[in-house]
Amino acid sequence: MERAKKQKCKIVIAKSNKRIHPVFGIWSISLKNSLSNVLIKEDEKKIDLFISRHNYSVVNFPYKKIDPFFNINEPRDLIKAKKIFS
Repeated sequence: MERAKKQKCKIVIAKSNKRIHPVFGIWSISLKNSLSNVLIKEDEKKIDLFISRHNYSVVNFPYKKIDPFFNINEPRDLIKAKKIFS
């Protein structure tokens, strides 16, 4: 929130080291009409393209061992997660 207020951004998204995580962030409710237009009228589904149309900022969450935004998409990711949290 501090970043959004300080930089007057409508979107502040997360980053861990060099990887951006656009679905994790703070989004202004004032963007709801813009988002609706992009999704419905323009049939655009790429979140990065939507974000790039607006004033946004990125907050980095550095890590050494475990990415705070570790994502489980495949069986091998689940195996890795079980090792991390065991």
